[in-house]
Parts: sequence; structure tokens; C-alpha cells
Amino acid sequence: MSILSSKFATPIRYEVIFNISKDEYQKWTDRLLDQILSRVEVPGYRPGKAPKEKLLANSNPERVAQIIFQETIDKFAPEAVKEANEKIVEQNPEHVVLNHNVDQDSTVSDDKGFTFTLITTLLPVVDLTALEALKLKKPDDKELNLPAKEEFHTQEIGKFLYYFNTYSETDQASSAGSKMIVNLKGLIEGEHREDLGGPNQEVVLGFGRYLPDFEAGLSGLKKGDKKEFKVKFPKDYFVEEIRGKVADFEAEILELKQAKYLKIEELVANSENPSFRSLVPDMETLEKDITQSFETNKEQIRTQKYRNNVIKAIIDTVPDFDLPKDGVVKEFDRIKNNVERLAEENKISKAEVIKANGIPFEKEPKTDKEIEKVIQEYVNKEFKLSLTLNYIYLRRITTIDRVTESQIDEVASAMVNKPSEYGVPEGITKEQAIREANDRLVRNIGLDWVIKKVSA
Repeated sequence: MSILSSKFATPIRYEVIFNISKDEYQKWTDRLLDQILSRVEVPGYRPGKAPKEKLLANSNPERVAQIIFQETIDKFAPEAVKEANEKIVEQNPEHVVLNHNVDQDSTVSDDKGFTFTLITTLLPVVDLTALEALKLKKPDDKELNLPAKEEFHTQEIGKFLYYFNTYSETDQASSAGSKMIVNLKGLIEGEHREDLGGPNQEVVLGFGRYLPDFEAGLSGLKKGDKKEFKVKFPKDYFVEEIRGKVADFEAEILELKQAKYLKIEELVANSENPSFRSLVPDMETLEKDITQSFETNKEQIRTQKYRNNVIKAIIDTVPDFDLPKDGVVKEFDRIKNNVERLAEENKISKAEVIKANGIPFEKEPKTDKEIEKVIQEYVNKEFKLSLTLNYIYLRRITTIDRVTESQIDEVASAMVNKPSEYGVPEGITKEQAIREANDRLVRNIGLDWVIKKVSA
């Protein structure tokens, strides 16, 4: 095998064209063909013992060609990779190789033998100057958009009253403590929204679970009653697209029960539920736990928001660099196809799909072109972030702080055993999980390095 040419097609893409001579390739394919035909069965003959023309006639030529191609790549690619690496090191010993791939579209089998192109993707050189000079403060309490401590306290008390109460049928009109089964339909500007209701919705009034306007609309009703009412959503409502808007609701009460305890003190004093008793032995313990929960929750949100701010700073501050085109295109196509499939399966818009999957946008995309633009920007940013963190990991992290095989194996095993907890597909193989675990651990180490650098 010989090298016909080698070059940097881009700063991160190195291409080497290899040729296997006609004689060498002929001897190799003849030996492969004999092995393939030795397993072919022809009626009246033992496997592989029929005349060659009969064996070929009973073979699938496309399958034979595919086997020969793959076996050829498997045999000669390792040597090609070694030679490509040597060429790259000759030109720049600092280059970091991310992966090697054979460009199948460029392979040629002719009277010159077999020619193929090995494409090596290299880690971009990332300019960290501006990022290393950056200083970011952790978000203060106002930036966290958390409910006030009193509101949090009310919500937590409401959860206990809701989950651990005793409910019984009632003929009284709905009020605080009423548990209702409701057919509920919500419309905004005349457009039905599935996230504002549905059949057989469970609603419990008086425990701080809903907006005051919503609870007022469902108060004073009995089983079988129907009512239409309006609810104005606050300007800081957690669902961005309905903030400040007015919804028209249609409700039909199917069932109605009443809670036995309306005050937490009554529940604590009288409940015989063993699960509740283990959680709340007395009011003092409850108040202490709620206070601790509020502070813990606040710090968790602060930490996550700060990490998100740092990630945004990486994307915004680090100068753009070449991205691996093939990888970007492949990821774009994967996400685009998934968005189209999920939109069709769930009968929802593509914009709803990308939002549900955490792909951000400032203005809701309407056309396919706008959807594709949002996906492309997301993919570009994700590649930029990932490659930057990889560069940091390899260029700034000392060997002693790098990921160990045991750490990777531990996380990978957990992914295989509990895929839903790690957000990976069911049935993920150990090999796939090892790659995913390594990527995540590397990113986290790189991100932690940035956080330490930029913390004011």
C-alpha cells in the first residue's frame, strides 16, 4: 500500500489518499472470494465444492462486493491510520486527532488497484485568551426568579395537605380542600391548548397549587355543574408564551370530594398515615425541614444557573473556529429527522417539539426554513462548546486530574442499568455507554476548569 497524496483540506481535516496495487489487491480479493464461496451451498454438492461458476451463480453479487469492501477496509485501514498519524506529526506534533474515517464515496477499484481516502478529524486550536480573562459573579437571589420564602412555605405545606389528606364524598359546593375530577378545556385567543386541561383532570382547591383566578373559577360548584370562566396569567408565569395572557376555561365537574383537614396543624395532630408520620413527627421538624429545603433548593438553582451562564460565556466569548463539517451535518440531519417524526407522531408543531427537547429560540419559528435555522444554530453552538471543553481537557487539565477507566466504566454501567436516569436510549450497549460516559466526564472536567477560572 502506498500514499498517493496527503494534505490539510482544512485546519481540522487531514486527507490521505492510499492505493493498494493491482497485484496486491487481486491476490487479496481472490483469497477473500475463495473464503466467501467456501460457504455457498449448491444443490447436489457439498458446501463450497461446486464449480466456481455455479458458486458465483448461487451468490448475491451485491452482498459479496459489500463483504470484500468491508474486509478490505478492516485490513488496510489500521495501517493507513498509522501512516496518516505519522504524516500529521511530521507537520505539527501538537495536533490532537479526534477520529479517522474512510470516505466510502471516494473509493475506487480499477486497473490501478484499490484507492481510498482516509479522513482524519483534528481537534481545533481554541483561543482561550478572552475566556481566561473573564470574571463572572454567581447570580444573586433576585436573578434566580424563585418564589419568596413565604410562598415556598405555603406551597410545601400545600403538598403535605394534598398528598396525605383524607377525602370523602360531599354534597357541599366546592371550596378550599375540595378534590374535583373535571373535564377541563382551556383556550387562549380562541385556540385550544392541550396543556391547559383535558378530560378527567384532578384539581384540589385551597392548597396553593393553582392561580387564585383559577381556583375562584372552580369554587362554589357541585357535581354535574358546568361553568365558563377566565384566568389571567401573571407576567412572570413559568410558561413563557402565555405570560400576561387571558385564558377562557370550560369546566364540567364529574366528581367532588372534601378534604378532612384544612390546616397543617390538624393533619400533624391527627393523621395516622405511617408514611406521613415518618416524614413529619411534629410541627417543629416540619418547619425546620421546609426551611432547609428552601435553602438547598435555592443553592441548587443558583449553581445550575451559574453553570448555564458559564456555558453561554464560553459560546459567546471564545472566537469561532472550524467545526467538523461531516459531524455537524450528520447531527443536524439526525435532529431534523427526529423533530419531523415527533411532530407527525404527536400531531403537534415542529416548534413545540424543539422547545420540548430543550432547543432554545428567541422568536418562535413558523416555517420549515426557520425551524432548520434554529436547529443549525443549536448544533453549531453544541459543537463549539464540546470542542472547546475537549481542548481545555487536553491542553489545560493535568494528567492526574483526567478521567480514569474505572470512572468511565462505573458511569457506563449505570447508564446501561438505568438509562432513563441518564437520558440515554433504552437498550444502549456497553460500548456506546462507555463513549457517552467518557464524553460527559470530559465535558464536566473541562467546564469545572472554566468555572474556577472565571469565578469572580
